Amino acid sequence: MRKSQLSEWQLESRNLFVSRLGAAGWDTRGWEILFAGDNELSPEAQAEYQNLSFNLRCSYFVADEYLLLEAVEKVGELALALRLYHSGDVQGILNAIIEWQDRLSDDNYPKFIDAVKPLCRHILLQTPDKLVEIT
Repeated sequence: MRKSQLSEWQLESRNLFVSRLGAAGWDTRGWEILFAGDNELSPEAQAEYQNLSFNLRCSYFVADEYLLLEAVEKVGELALALRLYHSGDVQGILNAIIEWQDRLSDDNYPKFIDAVKPLCRHILLQTPDKLVEIT
């Protein structure tokens, strides 16, 4: 969607995503330039972060009301891709992502999933072939 097409609620939710992750050290700059130019974007917001184990990318599909959290190993292999469908607002999921951003790894991502479950309507594991619901 374009910036000009977002409802007031969608714009506020998107801005919360950008400001919270940006304040926590995530890089949002590239996507923000495109968004400010009222370009057609999907996702509507995106941020990147590096911890010791992963290059993380969090994308916000505002119109579809989910975050896509991707964890790519330092050697370049995609380790994890989760669609997090928030229940209510996006604030709780953002708080959990920020809390885990420096320690998320191959060893503990199931604990991260357990931590965000209460904040989500649905969690889907995204694979190259399909989406698998995590219950």
